[in-house]
Amino acid sequence: MAIGITALTSGSDGTNLSAYSTASVSPAGNALALIAVYNGNTAGTGSVYPTSITGNGLTWVQVDSQTIDSAYDGVSLWRAMGASPSTGVITINFAAAQEWCEWSVVEWTGVDTTGTNGSGAVVQSAKGGSTGTGLTVTLSAFGSANNGTYGCTGAWADYASSVLSIAVGSGFTEQHEVNLNLGWQESLQTQSLLSNDTTCDWAYDNNIDGTGSDNCGGIAAEIKEAVAALTRPQGPFGHPFHGAFGGPIA
Repeated sequence: MAIGITALTSGSDGTNLSAYSTASVSPAGNALALIAVYNGNTAGTGSVYPTSITGNGLTWVQVDSQTIDSAYDGVSLWRAMGASPSTGVITINFAAAQEWCEWSVVEWTGVDTTGTNGSGAVVQSAKGGSTGTGLTVTLSAFGSANNGTYGCTGAWADYASSVLSIAVGSGFTEQHEVNLNLGWQESLQTQSLLSNDTTCDWAYDNNIDGTGSDNCGGIAAEIKEAVAALTRPQGPFGHPFHGAFGGPIA
């Protein structure tokens, strides 16, 4: 079964809140739902990742997280899967108010449905951070050439005159790019590839105002394709074919 990806919604909120809500979405049954969250504050009290994510009658589980600036912000990735999700908003909950939050929600179809809450569909994840013009997050060798690649990144730059743009990696397709201008730039980007690539990369336009490099961090994941069940060949009346010694052909 071939894998596929659909962008469900993205958004941002630049107000101080302890819970942020997405637009209403309708996830498909037995599809892998992923939400990437980039959030932070300027109080310098340390990155605070969501304590929970709720919505659509699903259980959301954190896959990984990456600090971007240790005193201010970070990006996290969460997964969910269910047979009959409900339609509605997704709520991103924090233990303390954040100054801003950005999100991207996508779903993968044709994926492994074993395990719980999408655990069978996410084979591995990796993460990394940098201060520079680009970032590459490297995954281990893939379990199958038919598996897909997903990546999310957050970045900030200390200027207000232009949007901080993030370029997709070679061969990848952008799913969402979200930006906030709060006197500085905060951007979240997500990307995908319907085949395997152990290097998930991005490029950042760090010198719009000549101040230097952006602060960035990212997470990459391997998404497992569903394996079709084998079936026995059938005879003309719906019975399995038999071999030379009367046994069914496996």
